[in-house]
Amino acid sequence: MFSSSRRFAIGVVLTATAIYLALLAFAETPRAHMNMMQFMAVLFFLIAMMWRGTDSGIEPLKWNSGDISFYGLSLAIFIGTCVWATMLPFYFVSEDFEHLATARLPVLPTLTQLLFRGQLGVRFLRPVGFATIFIDYHLWHEWPVGYHLTNLTIHLATIAGLYCFCICLGTGTEIAVCAALIYAVMPIHAEPIAWMGARFDLLCACLTVWAAAFYVKFRTGGSRAAHLASLACFFLAVLSKENGFVLPLLLIMAEWLLLPNRRLRAVLAMSASAVGLFVYRWLVLGGIGGYIDPGGRPITFDIGARTFEGLLVRAPAQMLLGYNWFQPPIGGIRIVAAATAAVFLVSALSSQLGRMQRKRILFSFAWILLAVLPGHPFLLIDASLMNSRILHLGSLGLAMLVAQVLCGIPARLVRWGATGLLAGLLGLGSLHNLGAWRWTSELSRNFLLELQSLDPAPQERTRYVFHSLPKAV
Repeated sequence: MFSSSRRFAIGVVLTATAIYLALLAFAETPRAHMNMMQFMAVLFFLIAMMWRGTDSGIEPLKWNSGDISFYGLSLAIFIGTCVWATMLPFYFVSEDFEHLATARLPVLPTLTQLLFRGQLGVRFLRPVGFATIFIDYHLWHEWPVGYHLTNLTIHLATIAGLYCFCICLGTGTEIAVCAALIYAVMPIHAEPIAWMGARFDLLCACLTVWAAAFYVKFRTGGSRAAHLASLACFFLAVLSKENGFVLPLLLIMAEWLLLPNRRLRAVLAMSASAVGLFVYRWLVLGGIGGYIDPGGRPITFDIGARTFEGLLVRAPAQMLLGYNWFQPPIGGIRIVAAATAAVFLVSALSSQLGRMQRKRILFSFAWILLAVLPGHPFLLIDASLMNSRILHLGSLGLAMLVAQVLCGIPARLVRWGATGLLAGLLGLGSLHNLGAWRWTSELSRNFLLELQSLDPAPQERTRYVFHSLPKAV
């Protein structure tokens, strides 16, 4: 539909203008802004899944040059670093202080307890995530920059893992670079990257995508070392956060839709490991674990109509066009959101996808849904993006889906122009979302400085009691 660069540009400008005017006219509250973006996201997914265009069966370029491949991945990592390095000076917030207190305890006894008894006070089994915090504490102590640097490093490793996974699947270097570039700067990543307390989601996503990459390498190349590496990464991912349990399901989908000579038996070792780890987790936690309701029942079993709304609508929409609408300035992010949605929609209408490309899109959407399923009680994420960390693993699937749509645009100049424009717009959205974490971290820092000025030398085990606090800040 928008085959030439001029038509594509005109389509983006007109669509962005229409979306921006609609936001001005109808979106008066943060919730209204979120709903408008949710509608645009649903429209994008419907077009991507159903729009056929011209079934040309084009394949993206599979560049033979290792230099081009290296430069593409390096570009994604560089841009991701430039965007997210702005959060390095942020201070600790919320549960960070609890984790720091835990990290001060003796290492071996505490990690042993976390491995065989779970986390005290809550029903979680995440010893690998805590092990990284222990390492951070012994390296950086109370220096927040070091902890954020670790988070950034994990994110960059995840970008590389996504790139390698796409290459191993045989998508071609163009799609791999595009997926890595989009994933590097997605605004929905602000919470897991900027918050040390969300380290578990960050680490689980990194280890899961590398486990998937090693598995596909094993399937396509027969390397037993790759198979063992896949199992090891899966084991560590599950012990980082329980979302990692979805990996066998993701691999079954890959076998069914993408891999040649379907061999479901190859997934058996991973599935058996998942069953064994789940039984171990059940025994350690005395049940399925996780958060509980006031009656003491795990909220994992609370499934209703709103669950499916969160799973099928809200979660994918917030991954694609998730912005913190409570964070000023709203005028600037309104323009960015309208332009981003316009590029997504026009790209979807311009994309020409063959049978294999549609299989990849179906696999990517299945990744999104399966990856967020363990966190289904929290999927109705509001305009503040609170709890958006649970979308981090699923966002890998979204990056692959968007890359497939972009690389389905026939004109190379148009598809790379759209990719570059999206990367820039998503980067601006990420910087906006980071603003809320900057404000919160400054609030924490200033509060502690004020407390220190009121009581410069507190006695050991001094407790402070605060009255008349608001329900939320």
